Amino acid sequence: MDVRTVILTLAISSFVFGFLLIIFQHQKENLDSQVIRYWIIAKFLQGAGSLLLYLNLPAEVLFLIAETLIIIGCAYESWAIFYITDKSVNQQTQWLVSLVIVVICLSTLNLNLTHQASILFLIHTTFYALPGWALLRNSARSLLQSVLGFSYWILALLFGGRGICLAFMPDHSYVVWQQVCEYGLPLAVFCIVLMSGFSMLLLANEKSYRELHAMQNTLKKSEEELKKANKQLAALSNTDGLTGIANRRYFDERFALEYKRLSRQHAELSLVLLDIDYFKNFNDHYGHLAGDACLMRVANTITICLNRPSDLAARYGGEEFACVLPETDRIGAMNLAEKIRIAIEQLGIEHSGSSIAQWVTVSVGVATIRCDGHDHAPRELLAQADRALYAAKMAGRNRVVIDSVE
Repeated sequence: MDVRTVILTLAISSFVFGFLLIIFQHQKENLDSQVIRYWIIAKFLQGAGSLLLYLNLPAEVLFLIAETLIIIGCAYESWAIFYITDKSVNQQTQWLVSLVIVVICLSTLNLNLTHQASILFLIHTTFYALPGWALLRNSARSLLQSVLGFSYWILALLFGGRGICLAFMPDHSYVVWQQVCEYGLPLAVFCIVLMSGFSMLLLANEKSYRELHAMQNTLKKSEEELKKANKQLAALSNTDGLTGIANRRYFDERFALEYKRLSRQHAELSLVLLDIDYFKNFNDHYGHLAGDACLMRVANTITICLNRPSDLAARYGGEEFACVLPETDRIGAMNLAEKIRIAIEQLGIEHSGSSIAQWVTVSVGVATIRCDGHDHAPRELLAQADRALYAAKMAGRNRVVIDSVE
């Protein structure tokens, strides 16, 4: 394979890959348009430069133009590789580098052919070494990146060796290069074709996969954040803003669910309603801030008195509280209600507006049923507990009254 055949092969393959990339750009929506643009420019510049070299026109300026086009094409190929490996080069740098290449190539016009060729080969070496470095510097690189990176470095070694031979061994470089070309030139052609093919695979697969993986990670993170936010929102929507225990909405929901669950077992369900005695007088005398503090202490005391995770304390409304006690019989509910009443009384919260004690007390109503699945039973249980609470108030307050649905 002679040099002209190699150059023609490179020209044709560059144009073919350039047109293929244009087709891919219109057909593959998942391909990054920026990478495609870099690669199209690179391939057409390299194709045009190689074609000018193949025509072997006599003018020295045309030779330099051909070499300049090829080198700028190599630079754009480097920008594409840098972009693929997430090391983008801004447009100003691209233009500046292209301008520097043109200036250096034109400055070789007055040099002899040996020195001119040496400089051009060394410039080629730079733009083959850079993308190779970008691909191989990542320890977690893929097989495609490794093959492509080593291919660039093989080309850099071939061109760099040729440039050094011309610069330091001008008398012997032709013989040395002739031997290198005999074995290395077909390898170089293979590397160039391989680079283009693998570059397209790298572009179509790894870049898309990496972006897809990043999108999946972002989506997963967003989903986790959304779940966390939903949990927080659910907690806020189920929690009383002042006392921090369950609100009326969550009480209604849990009360209905517990009844349905216990109906399958025909188990007992108890309900405790309690009301702070003369709380309006407390607010009028001590102010609403003191009233809020009183509600929070009472709610905390009720929560502490509950024995099991399945028990629920809720603020039922105003100064009224409720406790849902699954699988608790009348005696157990009565004992727990009395425990709560005594614990609140022992808080010793001063209450000069009460006509029955010098501190805050509560009246408590208790009701218990055996769950049988009837839809009306939960309403009846709630009504019975409310009547028991009313009876406790009528009997003098600061006491527990128990009743049940017959």
